[in-house]
Amino acid sequence: MAASKQAFDALFDAEPALRDVPYDHPVHKLDEAGLAQWVTAWMAGVRAGAADEHLRQAMVAPRMLCARCHGHGRLWAGRPYRNERAWDASAACPGCGGAGAVATPAPAAAAVAVDGAARACEDGGVGGFAGPVVPDGG
Repeated sequence: MAASKQAFDALFDAEPALRDVPYDHPVHKLDEAGLAQWVTAWMAGVRAGAADEHLRQAMVAPRMLCARCHGHGRLWAGRPYRNERAWDASAACPGCGGAGAVATPAPAAAAVAVDGAARACEDGGVGGFAGPVVPDGG
């Protein structure tokens, strides 16, 4: 962008008559076209960056705080917080190995099946369900 502006300054310095042309003159249209091209290229970069970040997030395992140490990575007398019995003495959390975060577990198969059945009922029977799911013996 700066190089483009400097080139236009050099053009106006080389051709002083262009300094007084009206704003609908082709030289100004060229300047506007260059700016539009710069903005378009910038937006393409934003879109490409967003796509790359989406792909990165899809490939990285989701993480969550360790439930045992609440993200500290250490336990004090077996507890996830410092207390009067163990202010300085701590040990690495066995739940996360001291990282403070663990991989988010995959949903249980039963939960996925129930969720899928509920969505099928909401869709009016789509997916092989003709109506509400009734438990056996009901």
